Amino acid sequence: KQAEAVVPQIPAFQVDGKFSEQRFMQVLNATLFSPESFLDSLQAELMRNQMSLGISESAFALPIEVDQAVQLIYQKRDMSYAILTLKQFIPQVKITESLIQDFYKANQQEFTIPEQVRLEYLELSLNDLAKAQHISQKEAQQKFADMNEQLANLTFSNPDSLQPAAKALKLTIKQTGFFAENSKQNDKQSMTANPKVIAAAFNPDVLGRKNNSDVIPVSPTDVVVLRIKEHIPAGTRSLNEVRSSIVKRLTEKQAVAMAQLAGEKILKALQSGATQQSIAKEYGLQWQSASQVTRNDMKINSAVVAAAFAAGVPHDKHVKPLKGVPLPQGDYAIVQVSAVYPGSVKNLKSSEATTFRQQLQSTDGVQEYALYVQGLLQNAKIVINGKTTPWRELVNAPAGEASSVVNRDSE
Repeated sequence: KQAEAVVPQIPAFQVDGKFSEQRFMQVLNATLFSPESFLDSLQAELMRNQMSLGISESAFALPIEVDQAVQLIYQKRDMSYAILTLKQFIPQVKITESLIQDFYKANQQEFTIPEQVRLEYLELSLNDLAKAQHISQKEAQQKFADMNEQLANLTFSNPDSLQPAAKALKLTIKQTGFFAENSKQNDKQSMTANPKVIAAAFNPDVLGRKNNSDVIPVSPTDVVVLRIKEHIPAGTRSLNEVRSSIVKRLTEKQAVAMAQLAGEKILKALQSGATQQSIAKEYGLQWQSASQVTRNDMKINSAVVAAAFAAGVPHDKHVKPLKGVPLPQGDYAIVQVSAVYPGSVKNLKSSEATTFRQQLQSTDGVQEYALYVQGLLQNAKIVINGKTTPWRELVNAPAGEASSVVNRDSE
């Protein structure tokens, strides 16, 4: 079998670069395979891959294809660019009261406050008990069990307070900060991140009736009893509470729009013959130049570089391609390309050229196999209870129609 010849070549079954029968059986046992079932599975996989490998590995790249790809991928460009910053336009933005109120009303869900509680609780710790009383672990365990039982009895018989239990057992009543039932912001190191504590805190008997909780084991050596110290119902923040954040968001949004509009006007002006100097003076911009920039340049904003390579190619010295692009922080860049330098295979090391050709062949092979599979599917026919339906009809039909075809033909 082909699979038997492949097995010794699999690194997972090798020790010091050589096939190991013992390692082979260890791996199979760990993955619940028998040798026979593994070989059958591997043989099936090899059969499935035979066609794809046959097509993909037979792909080749012509020298002219390699030259064209290198010219494009290793291309360099001379460029100049200017950036309209968001902060240039923020002072020009005027946010009216009606805009603020309209935004507040339309986005109420953003300003909701989840129900929150703050707890007070008693904590009984086996380790703290052993340290404080200088007793053995066995004695501490017995003492812990006794105090745990007393804690349960005292907090149950005095359901509206932790004071009696705290006094009798000489425990300190501790408190938490506010937290919500489903908040991802709960301190992961705090007791309020413990699912048992959260469930108890929002239990109707504790939250609604204001009773003490049952004794809650929060770890193998620690238990707590809690009650609600303070409760904040779910609600919506008032407009005054969120006004400043709304103003900030609306201001930034309008400033972004203004920067983009100004950028588009600059592009049209440059296309109509305006000079970079006149644009710089009118808009208070500073043009920056960069020579022989590569696609992977790390010194210039990546969005600016991408815009430079997305712009056209200058066909004469009087027409320089332009491109405008919004930047992530709300700024807007105007990019102009003045020269393009194609890449050349001659500038690559022999090893680099070989690797590049292999990568190109691999990409071509994957595409050729994908087209092969697509062709098979286009011509495939599905037989359901003796009725033949072209695959493409099932694939191209709306979901409901495809279901009805399958259901009808299955009857």
